[in-house]
Amino acid sequence: MKKMILGLAVFVVIALSALYAIALPLFGDVKDSPQKDIIDLGPSKGIQNNNVSFVLQTSFPVVPEQVMVYQAEKPSISKESFTALGTKIGVAGSIKEAANEFVLSNDPYILEIHEKSGRIAFIDNSRWNMINGKDIPGQLPTDAEAVKLASEYLTKSDLMPDDAVLSRVYHPQVLALDSNGKTTGIPYEAIQVSFKRSIDGLPVVGAGSKLSVDIGNGGDVIQMYKLWRDYTPQEKKSIITPEKAFENFKEHGISSVSTNDSSTAEITKIYLAYYEASAMEEQSQFLPVYVFEGKLGSSNESQELIEYIPAIPTLEPSIPAAK
Repeated sequence: MKKMILGLAVFVVIALSALYAIALPLFGDVKDSPQKDIIDLGPSKGIQNNNVSFVLQTSFPVVPEQVMVYQAEKPSISKESFTALGTKIGVAGSIKEAANEFVLSNDPYILEIHEKSGRIAFIDNSRWNMINGKDIPGQLPTDAEAVKLASEYLTKSDLMPDDAVLSRVYHPQVLALDSNGKTTGIPYEAIQVSFKRSIDGLPVVGAGSKLSVDIGNGGDVIQMYKLWRDYTPQEKKSIITPEKAFENFKEHGISSVSTNDSSTAEITKIYLAYYEASAMEEQSQFLPVYVFEGKLGSSNESQELIEYIPAIPTLEPSIPAAK
């Protein structure tokens, strides 16, 4: 459950009017691989992480010898089509253009679309992630009703993809705390309904293929975010084995962590997926990657670990270090 914590002594609320700040959960609900005897595979050879030891706590998945590479289609976006979308969603006004984006603003509503990626974002700027007296526990629909409302909203707005699958339902909250850190109330709560997709039975990972709707009091939609690129098949390509990907992972090191301390990377999930980039990144192809998940721990702390390794070394998606 996502929570924003505010101390009553200060009780400052920051209005998230910039749509770039929309934060979405990562979807990785892939079934656990069968448990395997723990194998200590020794220290990493990566430059950044030469003091990291890898411990495999799962078996390698069974994968095909080849997978399809898909071309990412460029969205067809015009001022006319964006105006029509605004009419369906209920946001009117003059279109503003900035940084490859069209923006419609009709206070308190803001609607954006990114011309290159097709990313769409909508917020009610007076309610989403704001203490407003309306969106509070006890005044929200049930989770089942929220799923129905979100689905109906997306379908009515022609924004529901054919391949969207319900991912999860959770409740973002703002907590009010006293000076001792004790929760004294929940002045804001909404219900976020999220969807995901797969391609050829493989999950899509990365910042793309994200679709969510936040439902508030009265069943009102107070936030919607969609980054869902279209694609067409190009050709099948041979991929490396999971074992080879793991060796590449150890040689590559853990990109998001740089430490001189001795650490242990416990790998609990390995699976094949397609990678989709963020809205601000150029993407020409949907490429397969091996996903390694687990925990990186030292004597002082432990943190979640997720790393993407290209399944076709000659075709490597541009993957940010921070995921």
